[in-house]
Amino acid sequence: MKKTISIFIYALTAGLAFAQMGVPSGTNKATLGVYGVNAIAGLKRGEALERVLQSMDSHLVSALGQTRRFTVVARSDWKSVMKEQDFSASGNVDPASAAKIGKALGAKYVLETTITDFQDYIETARFETIDKTAQKRILRFGAVAKLYDSTSGALVESAEFTITNSDIADLPSYSQRSGNLNDALINDISRLMAKKIASRIADIAYPAKVLSVIGNQIIINMGDYSDIAVGDVYKIVAQGEAMVDPDTGEKLGNAEADVGSAVITEVLPKFSKAKLLENFGVQKGAVARKIQKESSSAASK
Repeated sequence: MKKTISIFIYALTAGLAFAQMGVPSGTNKATLGVYGVNAIAGLKRGEALERVLQSMDSHLVSALGQTRRFTVVARSDWKSVMKEQDFSASGNVDPASAAKIGKALGAKYVLETTITDFQDYIETARFETIDKTAQKRILRFGAVAKLYDSTSGALVESAEFTITNSDIADLPSYSQRSGNLNDALINDISRLMAKKIASRIADIAYPAKVLSVIGNQIIINMGDYSDIAVGDVYKIVAQGEAMVDPDTGEKLGNAEADVGSAVITEVLPKFSKAKLLENFGVQKGAVARKIQKESSSAASK
């Protein structure tokens, strides 16, 4: 009887602990601790950059949640979980602090995002021969995302992301001649950057995989929350045994063999459909990796 009561108390305590952290019991999702978005020291701090930092914080947490790959613990929720632990909002994450944060949060991964470039100005060019001037708005937004495996403290991936005029030219909030970042544009560029980062992080931790194969059509477990799009071409690979460096003991990933390729034909909320272009033995569970973008006319054939 005492043993049964002890087991019940343990299960109840564990359930409460997961509930306090926002981690659903019985899930295979990895817990991801999201460090607040910072800017490098060299960037000129102003109202526009501060607004972008605030907007990025909320959009990044939302975008990571929408990947449905992680249980996300945002920095704003850390106080109740970490209690007396103190991590400065302006500090940087390194392997040692990533391991400490992960242990305190029960998180497998810790993500740090740093804004490295932020410029918005009007460039004026003068053409003396025709006595005319032309103006062009220059907008650049760059960030680096670092993903740490907090169980080992190792840096899993460091990736750079950039948004320029060409990325936002079609946004209603963007004006070629206005040099002022309005709230709508800040919201749009922050959301776009957050989606880029979330998609890459999700793909690193959980590469896209084939859910089913029916004739020359496959289903991939990536939907409209990611950057997948109709016309994207994916290489399909079968994974073999884990590879370990014999000298250092470093895990190098799994052995792989190309087994086909496919073009995305339809993107749905939770998954996407693709047509096989090559099939050398594509099976359920194979990994799909984007390799190029095919023209819309080719995808529709």
